[in-house]
Amino acid sequence: MFRFHGRKLVQIYIWALSFLSKYKWEFFLVILFMLISTFIQLIIPRFVQYFIDELILEKRQDPFFMWIGVIAGLLILSIFLKTIQNILRIRFQENASRDLQFTIFQHTRKLGFPYFESHPVGETLSLLNSEVSAMQKLYKEHLPTMLEWTIYALIAGIMMFQINFKLTLSTLPCLLLYYIIGPSFVKKSALYGKRLSDQRIQFNQKVNETMSSLPELKINSAENWGLSRLTEYQSNMGKSFIKVVFYAYAKFAVRNFSFYIGFVILLLYGYWLIQRDELTIGGISAFLIYYIDTMKRITGVIASISEQKVLMHQVEKLYDFCQMEPDDDSRPNAIKCQNIRGNLEFQNVTFRYPHHSSVLLNNLSFTVESGEKVAIVGASGSGKSTILKILGRFYTPSDGVVLLDGVPLQHYEIHELRDLMGFVFQETYLFGRTVRENILFGNPDASEEEVIQAAKSANAHDFIMALPNGYDTFVGERGVKLSGGQRQRISIARMFLRNPKIIILDEATSALDNLSELEVMNALEKLCRGRTTIMVTHRLSSIVHMDRILVLHHGRIAEWGSHTELLNKKGIYYRMHQTLEVQNG
Repeated sequence: MFRFHGRKLVQIYIWALSFLSKYKWEFFLVILFMLISTFIQLIIPRFVQYFIDELILEKRQDPFFMWIGVIAGLLILSIFLKTIQNILRIRFQENASRDLQFTIFQHTRKLGFPYFESHPVGETLSLLNSEVSAMQKLYKEHLPTMLEWTIYALIAGIMMFQINFKLTLSTLPCLLLYYIIGPSFVKKSALYGKRLSDQRIQFNQKVNETMSSLPELKINSAENWGLSRLTEYQSNMGKSFIKVVFYAYAKFAVRNFSFYIGFVILLLYGYWLIQRDELTIGGISAFLIYYIDTMKRITGVIASISEQKVLMHQVEKLYDFCQMEPDDDSRPNAIKCQNIRGNLEFQNVTFRYPHHSSVLLNNLSFTVESGEKVAIVGASGSGKSTILKILGRFYTPSDGVVLLDGVPLQHYEIHELRDLMGFVFQETYLFGRTVRENILFGNPDASEEEVIQAAKSANAHDFIMALPNGYDTFVGERGVKLSGGQRQRISIARMFLRNPKIIILDEATSALDNLSELEVMNALEKLCRGRTTIMVTHRLSSIVHMDRILVLHHGRIAEWGSHTELLNKKGIYYRMHQTLEVQNG
């Protein structure tokens, strides 16, 4: 079961309510109208008391129609106020929900690269769906209902005391009975409901995974294996659903039991008070009306508080997410990236991932001159891609500094810095839109002529024109309708439109066949011409013509030089080259 520290529970609840602070006046008016309309509703039982004791028993008829008119007028006023109250309530609920979603999306954009490397996409999507829905449930259901019912119960309790305080006190044991027993069933029902919700998300993910992997399952004759895993998730959902239903019914059974026990006590004690002339027939009638409505609301408030405690456990993930430190993109004195030449220098850079003791880059130093094309090679895990992440300020060095034109990277405005750089990764992400829209992602303001010229420069124009609708062809989700080489050339066309000062290539050709690699390398050669270029790759065939090659070994530069120079040294690079030649036959 879930457990909370009281202080954090309060912190989370206050944080959740903070999204309502912008709409405090609407909230205040809702409370005001709620008070007035509730007071009007609670006049009705007192009228019943007056009607029985003064009009029926005394057989008076003169004031009857006057009081009916007064009550009708008050009810019309109550309905009018209730309508305004509901409109205002819906407004601030929807606005607060919108602000919450916007805050989460904004925070997601500000989080650094480490978050997305250590948290799967499904986890973040769950935050944006189930956890945000939990917060919205607080605004739309629990908070307004709890406030309205609490106000009703307080005013009704005062009126019950006015009728007969002894009779009022006799209801407390029944209320105490529900308070002791009821919340445990409410909490268990909510907990298993939360578990069922989580299992339903897992089940849907498993269904999606099973459908996506059907070809793989069929090839390996593993359909039964996939089905058994799906059945296991479904079985767990069924067990949780049974428990949710059981505790929900148990909750209502305890609630009804305490209610009816109290009702019987009121009848017996009320009859005894009438016999002693301490209570009138109209008084007991009004009291029973108050009791029925008040018990319903008080037990509802108790249940709501228990459910909100469980709800806060779900919101805790969202709260912790929003407390994560954003990427440092708002330095007050950040330098504008103007007249950048593109000189890069690593000075004694050491890097280890957060919460890891092993050093990935160890006192690394090297320079890349403006317009120079440098390749970085080395064994897997030697830190090649980490160098690129540091350049893009996705990570900050543990020690040392990286300079751009003599200025530390962290002194530049981060968005302008990344605008200077053009990244081409091994896996190119294409949006499920047209070819044109995917190229325009590099520069949304580019003209049609510029798009076509960029495609030609990337050696992509010919294959684009061969597509069914040319530049208006939809590429499918993640560009599934295009080959790997075609997707890479689309990404290079983006870079031509973007026109960056620095080109960063991370295994840009490693997933391509030889023919596609040749086409992409021709396009990259045009793109890199005159620009500072850093390329990470394990395909040595793609770096033969680079100005300089750095060989990374255990986080340090072990060798450097041109392709020919490194072969003549007969060191690490030479052994890597010989190994690849043997593998290629």
